[in-house]
Amino acid sequence: MERYPKLGFGIMRMPQLNGEIDWIKSEELITEYMKGDFCYFDTHPAYVMSQSQRIIKEFVVKKYDRQRFLLANKMPYLGINEYSNYEKIFEQELAECGVEYFDARVIIGLS
Repeated sequence: MERYPKLGFGIMRMPQLNGEIDWIKSEELITEYMKGDFCYFDTHPAYVMSQSQRIIKEFVVKKYDRQRFLLANKMPYLGINEYSNYEKIFEQELAECGVEYFDARVIIGLS
């Protein structure tokens, strides 16, 4: 597997149906992406009505071997006033995605 492929799948905007996430179409899109030998996913806790990590867990983690995909997570910065809080939030995000590690993590918004 190429370490970081040129085409990633950002779990930022997923299909909607009647103002809600279209779970069936979302799963179909991820399945098609994985059929194409792609493997890089990007998530953030606020994406897709705060359901991005659930989508990752249900349609990627539960369906594919962990060695088959790469997962990047963006750490939110709002509401975090101490660096010691990052570890707690990081552990929570791992659990919400259903993984033991992220291949990449980014803290956004800090300069």
